[in-house]
Amino acid sequence: MSCSKENETNQNVSENAKVSTYLKSFYKTNYVLGKSVETKVNIENASLARTTELENYIITEVFIGDDIRARDYVITDKNNNDFLYFIDVDRVSLKLTSVKIDSSETMLFNNINEFDKYISTNKLDYIKIAEDLNNDPSLETGKFWGSQLSWGSCGPNTDGSAGCFRGEYSTYYVFWIGGKPRATGITEACTCP
Repeated sequence: MSCSKENETNQNVSENAKVSTYLKSFYKTNYVLGKSVETKVNIENASLARTTELENYIITEVFIGDDIRARDYVITDKNNNDFLYFIDVDRVSLKLTSVKIDSSETMLFNNINEFDKYISTNKLDYIKIAEDLNNDPSLETGKFWGSQLSWGSCGPNTDGSAGCFRGEYSTYYVFWIGGKPRATGITEACTCP
């Protein structure tokens, strides 16, 4: 008889009442928890703009009804089993829904097949993403979860005036995968190339 870390992880997630309640309310059908992977997440210290600590998270795949491929993923804190995040990947309608559980912040992404990492992540297989990052932490780009601001390239003003400008963009990340950058409407003058 043998014990595995994966079995312990699956048991912790399945015993989490919040996860169970959430999944039962999100679906009106049966679900089964699949494979779990432990991953370390770099937590950024905003004031110092550098990594200061690692958090251990567990991501678990969820199979709905008779599906043969995981459609959903739950993310829990390994240390206290808190239910933190939920991801629904609808590969038929090409939509992704992400939920940050503590704030109920919900983001919906359409046309996920246009994400630059859609194909390389096996159509947003978040277990594969976690395993790849565990094997090569340098793949971690952008934020773990939430919005990140960046500036576009500098170019000539389009209103006919002299000079150049660049626009600010916001990209929302879900488990290090960024959606399409969206213009915030903020611009600034810059030096023309």
